[in-house]
Amino acid sequence: MYDDPFWSVAYPFPVEKMNSFLLFFVVFACVFGHASADVICDGTRLCKNNGQCIGEIDANGTLTTECRCFPPFTGRLCEAYECPSNPCRNNGSCEYDGKYFRCTCPRFYIGDFCELRQPTACDAIECGNGECSLAHGRLEVPVCKCHKGFTGVNCHQIDHCKPESCSGHGECINHQSDFSCKCDVGFEGQFCEDNIDECVYNACAVGSTCIDNVAGYECICPPGKVGPLCQFDDPCVNDFIVCGPGTCFSTIRGEPVCRCPEGLYGKFCQLDIDECAFPNKCSENGECRNTHGSYFCVCDDGFYGDSCESEVSYQAAAMGPRFFDPVMTLAVVASILITSVVLLIVKLMKRCISKLRKSTDIEIYNCFGETAFYEVTVVP
Repeated sequence: MYDDPFWSVAYPFPVEKMNSFLLFFVVFACVFGHASADVICDGTRLCKNNGQCIGEIDANGTLTTECRCFPPFTGRLCEAYECPSNPCRNNGSCEYDGKYFRCTCPRFYIGDFCELRQPTACDAIECGNGECSLAHGRLEVPVCKCHKGFTGVNCHQIDHCKPESCSGHGECINHQSDFSCKCDVGFEGQFCEDNIDECVYNACAVGSTCIDNVAGYECICPPGKVGPLCQFDDPCVNDFIVCGPGTCFSTIRGEPVCRCPEGLYGKFCQLDIDECAFPNKCSENGECRNTHGSYFCVCDDGFYGDSCESEVSYQAAAMGPRFFDPVMTLAVVASILITSVVLLIVKLMKRCISKLRKSTDIEIYNCFGETAFYEVTVVP
C-alpha cells in the first residue's frame, strides 16, 4: 500500500538540553563537519511507537532531528494514528485511534462515510438553465442562479436585457419577448437616452442664467442677486454698511452673515471685545487700556514692550555716551545754521529791492550789514 514504509518529520532539538557527554560529541561533530545519527539521537527518546530518530548537523552547526514513522502512525513524534486509507467521501475528514476510524462530514452530508446528502429545498425545485443554491445556507430556502442569457425564477426565460439596453440611465425590465426601461430621474426616451432639459421649465429670476445639469439645473445670478433662484437682493452689496469693518457673506436665503475682525463681535460686528477684561494682557508690569477693536499697555517705569514684558537695563542707560552719535549731531547743527543764513539773506534782499523801487537815492544794507549809497538814474 505504501511505497515508503516511513513518514519523515523534521524536529529541531536544542543542543543545550543534551547531557554533557552527548554535547561533547556534538561539538566534536561541529568541528569536523559530521556526526553519527546514533550518537545525536542516543538518549533523547524523541520518537514514539518505535519511530526511528534521524539526526544531522548542517554546515552552520545547527542540530536537526526527525522521526521516521511506521504505519499507521504519523505526527511529529509518531504519536498519532493515520487512517490506512481515506474512507470518508465528499471531503469528509478521517480520525483513527488505532482500532476504529470515524468520519467527520461537511455540511449537508451524513452517513458513516459522508456518502449521503441531506434533503434540501433544492430537491423540489427545477432551475432549468441554471443551478440551485441555498440562500444563506438554509436548507429550506432555494435560489436559482441562472446561466448567462437566461433569467426568471426558474431560469427558463431568455434574458433580453443587456448592460447597454437602457443607456446606463435606467433599469431594464425583461419581458417574455422583449424588454422595457424604467428611466432614472432626469432622463427620458425609450432607452433613457435623452437628458431632460430642466431649464425649459426653470424658475430662475429674470436676469439670471440657467445651466442644465443631470436631473436638475443651476441659476447663475447677476451682481446684486443671491439665492437658489436668484430671487433675493444681495445684502452684501454695501458690506461696510452691513458689517462695519467686518466681511459680509450672503446666505442662500439672502441674509447677511458677518465675519468680524479680531477685537469685535456681534451680528454686525458692532460690539467691542474688552481685551482688558482678560487677565495678564499687560503682564504684571503695566496697565491695560481698551480701545475699539484693540487695546494697548501703559508700562510701569522700567518696563517696555507690547505687554510690558521686558525690563529696561539700567546699566545700559547709565552708559549714555554709548548712545550719542556725534556725526548725526553735527549734521543737525550744520543744517540749522545753513537754513538760518539763507533766510537772513532772502529777508535783506527783499528789503533792498523794496526801497530801490521808491527812490533814486537810497540807502540800503548789503548782505554783510554795511551801509552803502547808490545813485540810480531813472529813465522816463
